[in-house]
Order: sequence, then structure tokens, then C-alpha cells
Amino acid sequence: MDPKRSIDLSRVPPGVQYFFEDEVLLRRSIERDVMAVFTGWSYSEIVLPIFDAYDLFALGMGQEVAGRTYRFTARDGADVALRPDLTSLVARTVATRLRDRPRPLRLAYSGEVFRADAPRRGRQHEFHQLGVEHVGWASPEADVEVLLVALEAITRL
Repeated sequence: MDPKRSIDLSRVPPGVQYFFEDEVLLRRSIERDVMAVFTGWSYSEIVLPIFDAYDLFALGMGQEVAGRTYRFTARDGADVALRPDLTSLVARTVATRLRDRPRPLRLAYSGEVFRADAPRRGRQHEFHQLGVEHVGWASPEADVEVLLVALEAITRL
């Protein structure tokens, strides 16, 4: 760092937020209530890495969206990115680590995602994503189940 350059450590970078007291309680309450709905429908929680291979996101989300990721070079030289979405990570996990598990798989997740979208009022670069993935049963019943899960989660909130 250039010793002549002054840094204002009180300034929060655009697109990020701090949460305090009641805001934290509200966020945690929402997450707890929604995850309880997911669990009640037999969706198992999966915890995913904060960053992964950039190419995974480019393949899963397309180059345009992947181009808005926060990318960096890992110590081993790999091109990695902070996760811009959780679905790509779930898809890869299902295709690799969970490939031999009986279908359907019902997976739920909760976590921060990061996207360097164009600045607009209220647009954040870091936000929380909650969701479910119903894998391995391509049918109208599976689609209806996911819609019912979403409806129950919204109703609970």
C-alpha cells in the first residue's frame, strides 16, 4: 500500500450493508422460519462454499452474469469467484458428490451471494439467498411441490 495514500476506513463500499440489532433479529427470524418450512417438506440443508471456480459459474449462469462476479486468483493460480448464485453450486454437487444418491433429492440452502451489478438505488452487491432444489423427478407434481413450499414459506412470513 502506498503510504502517501489516505484511506477513509469509515466509508462503506457501495453495494454492501451492515445490519444491527432489530435488523439482525428480523433476518435471522426470516431465515429460521423459511428453513423450518423447507425442513418440514423433507428438504435437507446443504452448506456450500463462499467461492469456487469461475468457470463453474460461467457455465451455470452464462458469461454475462458470470462477468459480474467478484473474481480473484487463488494461491494455486486458479481463477475463482465469490458465489453469485447458489444453484450452480448445488447442480455441481448433485452431479458429483451426490450422483449415487437415490432420486429425488430435496435440497435447501441459505447464504450470501455476491454480484457486481450496475449501481442503482437499492441494488446491493451482497445479498442473502434462500432456496430449494428438487432434483431427479421431472414432473408436474414436483413443480407443484416446489410451488407449495414457496407458498407456505411466504404465508409463514
